[in-house]
Amino acid sequence: MEEKKIKIEVPEEVLQKTTKCNKDFRCLSGQDAHLCRIICCIGHNSYFVKCLSDKDCPYLEPHKKTELCTCPVRNEIYLRYKI
Repeated sequence: MEEKKIKIEVPEEVLQKTTKCNKDFRCLSGQDAHLCRIICCIGHNSYFVKCLSDKDCPYLEPHKKTELCTCPVRNEIYLRYKI
């Protein structure tokens, strides 16, 4: 099965806010495999995710059975593309 890929763009100011990314902004690759799955959205900047990484993301905050994503880039991707 071929992986879905889209062109993802976010504003430069969002990239500049994302100072702790240790994944080299791989979420901008447009590949589904590089995007944590959004489970639930609360407001405009609180997203519960199913993290795909090895849990060492500095923007990941564990909460009971899921994680809260505070990454400005990932949140912007969700706001713009609903993915």
